[in-house]
Amino acid sequence: MTKPEHFGWQGWALIVMLMLLSFCSTIYKYSEPNHPYWDEKFHVTSAQKYLNNHHFMQAHPPLGKMLIALGEIIVDANPPETDARFVDILLIGKHGPDFNMRGYRLIPMILAWLLTPITFIIFFLILRNRILAALLSFVIIFDTGQISLLKAAVLESPLIFSTAFAILAFLVIPKYVKNKWKFALWTFLLGTAMGAAFVTKLTGLFLILLAPLLLLHLWPNWKKWLIAFAFIFAGFAIVTVGIWQLHFSLGTNINPTLPMEGYHTNLHEYREILDQGKNPSLLMFPTILADSFKYMYRSHTNIGDLNLCTPDYGGSPWIFWPFGGKSIHFLSGRSKGGLGNYMYLQANPAVWWTATLSVFISIAMLLGFIFMGQKLRKPKLLISFLILYLGYMLAISQISRTMFLYHYFPPLYVSFILLALVINELKARGPFKGEVISLLCILLSSLMVLGYLIYRPMIDLTPMTDEQLKRRAFFPLWNVRCHNCKQDNLYYKEKWCNPS
Repeated sequence: MTKPEHFGWQGWALIVMLMLLSFCSTIYKYSEPNHPYWDEKFHVTSAQKYLNNHHFMQAHPPLGKMLIALGEIIVDANPPETDARFVDILLIGKHGPDFNMRGYRLIPMILAWLLTPITFIIFFLILRNRILAALLSFVIIFDTGQISLLKAAVLESPLIFSTAFAILAFLVIPKYVKNKWKFALWTFLLGTAMGAAFVTKLTGLFLILLAPLLLLHLWPNWKKWLIAFAFIFAGFAIVTVGIWQLHFSLGTNINPTLPMEGYHTNLHEYREILDQGKNPSLLMFPTILADSFKYMYRSHTNIGDLNLCTPDYGGSPWIFWPFGGKSIHFLSGRSKGGLGNYMYLQANPAVWWTATLSVFISIAMLLGFIFMGQKLRKPKLLISFLILYLGYMLAISQISRTMFLYHYFPPLYVSFILLALVINELKARGPFKGEVISLLCILLSSLMVLGYLIYRPMIDLTPMTDEQLKRRAFFPLWNVRCHNCKQDNLYYKEKWCNPS
């Protein structure tokens, strides 16, 4: 058995190399296409309302949209008259040819790049092998599904970044039980990451499972866990209250063209405060926050239940997500030569299917540990991340409203952690000891790069013939179709169509 490696300068050198790879594989998404697509059409208008101090509410919490607005402040790529057109609307329909998305995409792009070194460090903490950790980091760098959305002006990038940082803190905390200052710092950071995920998207609340799971790693020192829980709660509360209070304080102008005459609330006291152009006090914070959550709940329920009768409908059943189904159509068209141009949220099967397989292997390993007494190197971590993965999927399965493939991004990231844990367990088993496990990781990472090269044309508008698209879209659950082709996927058309 090889000795555990120290991070050292080699680890930092690998981080630089991985960051360069990540930059090269994604930079083209920064400005192409240079107009909003999918939920960018909503979040750009939300960002402009922050920049113009207009009170508003949307279906999601504020942090992600604030970060999108921050990027536009930094880059300032559009003249004021261009940006001002989006203050009175909820969804961008038309935009001028001079419209520039670089500012709005800046912070999501940076967070997506930073996701690579954080993931590498997480893998290193599990594997204690720099090369294996670097090879497995390809799940972030070369996944076309994540590339197509994490670098856009949407909420998934800050959500997954917060998820990754929370997992990093969760892994580090047990190492500092005897160092009270570092223990306090990392438990507080875990709470702030959990809070950041929650104030980005409501689905980020699944990370609260990490708080009780931490007891498993600190047991029997339950008193230490109580201290940890106090710091986690403090970090969570500070971020949650701080971001929401900032949201309320920024919205001092009422725009009567927006829903509910621009108030987005029926609270008489809050309407009076808004009419006076004042900020609500912290004493009113719980009432206003509860009302905001009611607005978000109504916004989500108004989306409606899953119904796949419409061929171009983007929703999909949660049970298909681990296999990449179904791909979300963002943009498509025909070039002058009759070739198709496509932008899908299209999974790299080498990444997604490997991660899904690792979930099933993890379950098998855990059952063997419980019922057959098989030894595991890190059983507590395997239990923790299986609970985190299955907890999210169980919760999401109870939601009847339409959900989309990108709602799988948080458990997808957790499945990457399970992949690292599976590799770590295999390292200790006979046929996988020594160079065999390294060759396995090289093979997996090579398949991921190959999958990226094959599926990149489906996410970057590269011209393709219909036959070239069909060869790539060989898996029926993806439901990928050529431009203006009829719906011929009988599985979706017949089995998942529920006409009213």
